[in-house]
Amino acid sequence: MTPASTNPKLTEMAAAKGVTTLFRATGRDDRQGTYAGRWLANTYAGKNVAILDDQSPYGRGVAEETLKTMEASGLKATLRDTYTQRQNNFTALIAELKERKIDAVYVGGYHDDIGLLVRQAREQGFVGEFASVDALNTSEFWSIAGPAGEGVRYTDAASAVGLESAKTVVSKLRAHGHEPEGYTLSAYAAVQAWAAAANIAKSTGGPEVADALHSNTIPTVIGSLSWDSKGDLKQPVYAWYVWHGGRAYLEQ
Repeated sequence: MTPASTNPKLTEMAAAKGVTTLFRATGRDDRQGTYAGRWLANTYAGKNVAILDDQSPYGRGVAEETLKTMEASGLKATLRDTYTQRQNNFTALIAELKERKIDAVYVGGYHDDIGLLVRQAREQGFVGEFASVDALNTSEFWSIAGPAGEGVRYTDAASAVGLESAKTVVSKLRAHGHEPEGYTLSAYAAVQAWAAAANIAKSTGGPEVADALHSNTIPTVIGSLSWDSKGDLKQPVYAWYVWHGGRAYLEQ
């Protein structure tokens, strides 16, 4: 049960080999891109949107799915470009964004590069909005971007069913000096799901626990989860989180 592996190939390749004991407690990159693409098309209809990625399997995968969905939903990208991971200077790319009068930039990549890109963009007078992927769910993004990260948004898995439960867990963690970030809650949910399935199966054996997971809906901190034959969540729910004052908040 993985709380963090989002590459579609993980479960696709496992299923092709007949593996039935692999599960996610998080969504897939292609579904995250579908959600983001529809939102961009609706929110920025008639405006200039750039799609960027860092050329990694993760960043490019989400960016391509976002681009495909956005354009299928009626909004053509004004700019499609890439950058190199651990790139130190984004001046040329930022100049292109300004020249094209980009209203919004969607970036597929990791928090360290995106934090630097956002910071340099603001320093160089670019005022367009930034949206990105679940890799931004770490305080390190704000450490790099600083106040320039204000208003930057990213997609991540969420569940209205589990929202109140998640808030309770977050409050308890913060009361003990721990700031939940990254895949904290999905990791918590993964353990909950496995333990519940083991109780149902009355076994800790892989096949038995897997059968219980495939056959049941399990209540967790992020909502009630159920899985398809490949081990993917049947109804993954995504939402936007927005950085404000050094913390990321679920957009209501």
